[in-house]
Amino acid sequence: MRKLLILIVAICLTSCASLQKDMIISSDLFAQTEDIIELEKQLSALDAKTMQEKNVYLQKDFSSSCSSLLSSINEQLQINGVQKETAARLYALAGRVYLLQNKKSKAQDYYKLSHGASKGDSQGIILGSRLGIVENLNDENLISGASENSLIILERGLYQYQMGNFTECVALLDTAFITLPDFYRENYGPIRENAWRLKSIDDSSQDNKIISLLQKNQITIGQMLLITQDSGDYLFRQNAGKKLSENELYSRVVKDGLLMPVSSQEPVSIKTDVPQKNQVVTRVLTARFLWNLYILEKSLGDKANLYSKMMRLGGESPIQDVPLDSKDFDAILGCVENEIISLSDGVNFSPEEIPTAAQFLEFLRRL
Repeated sequence: MRKLLILIVAICLTSCASLQKDMIISSDLFAQTEDIIELEKQLSALDAKTMQEKNVYLQKDFSSSCSSLLSSINEQLQINGVQKETAARLYALAGRVYLLQNKKSKAQDYYKLSHGASKGDSQGIILGSRLGIVENLNDENLISGASENSLIILERGLYQYQMGNFTECVALLDTAFITLPDFYRENYGPIRENAWRLKSIDDSSQDNKIISLLQKNQITIGQMLLITQDSGDYLFRQNAGKKLSENELYSRVVKDGLLMPVSSQEPVSIKTDVPQKNQVVTRVLTARFLWNLYILEKSLGDKANLYSKMMRLGGESPIQDVPLDSKDFDAILGCVENEIISLSDGVNFSPEEIPTAAQFLEFLRRL
């Protein structure tokens, strides 16, 4: 088998020379061992996490996982007789881990090691791209080989995701997933699903900050308000059509009661019942905010707590995990009844579940 691989590469080299093109033979054929595939599985999981959470490299468990992965990579590099093509892949993987840790200088060092061992390793090319050294992943003369294309296509899709080109992202990721190992779909699948939800906004927002927010797995109350402000005239009464800062927008929304529960049987106050600007948004807080917006838009102030008034007289809650005495009972029932937010499983609402930014935008648009 080894001789066959060498023969294939030799033929490719001869072919490239005859074509007189500056093409690089990929070393991916040498890198498909079980050990390296396992390393790539771990790397892809960490990489996907950094694309969905802010400053994840500061988290203790993430740092520990990176250190463990680097140890495993170094163990593979210490094996006697490791081929230069395999070394190129391992150096590139290490460089990518260092980049995830925000250690750019170390990542650059390992890029040089990878590039020196073999110029055509696809993980090395991806590392170079993220370092800004490789400028164009669409260059047809950059790579020649049988198996590297899917990784490069995946990287192109992830780049389009970060740039806010969600339609193109979905197409590229779907293409890459066809031939890549299943763990790539498992790890990057949430990014693909977010891109699918967001692909209708490709041209609707020119604000890079908002595009970045929409890619997050979770958002704060303040970020939720910024997304709402950017997505239409939902907060026109608060901002009069102007783009307000997060702090000012939060203050006006709080003042107008849009974050206040409407079903509490006890007196409510801004200090105890309104979520803080930096608090993570849950499904129940999403329902509260959107129900208040709905009531305000429809001028239904006197009917804001109609559901609780009726059902607390002797009925029972139609939603299994939302008790009658919930201070957000009307917000949840109102959003479900008006098809703004669906039940999570047809029975429960899952109030404390955290929606992604894309899911929040989807709920918002149903208003």
